[in-house]
Amino acid sequence: PIYSGCEYRTQEESEQMLEAILNWVPVFDDYNVDTVFENHVHAFKRTKPLKASRYSPDNGTVYLGDGAWGAPINNCKKDTSEIFEEQESKHHAWIGRVYVCLLYTSPSPRDRQKSRMPSSA
Repeated sequence: PIYSGCEYRTQEESEQMLEAILNWVPVFDDYNVDTVFENHVHAFKRTKPLKASRYSPDNGTVYLGDGAWGAPINNCKKDTSEIFEEQESKHHAWIGRVYVCLLYTSPSPRDRQKSRMPSSA
């Protein structure tokens, strides 16, 4: 995940998270994405609204994770960072509704040319 609710990480996981922050967070910020669903840890987490990895109550992205409906729960030590609104080791599922969907096409997140294509989803 981009923002893991677990404090412990391997060196490889830390490097992957940093790479995701550097490559994906600017894209989500540029397009004013409201919500990002991410997974890996199997523990409930919800961040505060974030812009450039900092609290931004008016126009930030909320990161939700990580599905644990049927998977074993990861009882990890909570990350004490102030970016989290809530974290808990519990079974849960997310139910959401998409009202508008635009697909942004690009060879990579680093490509700043913002072409978009309406989706029928």
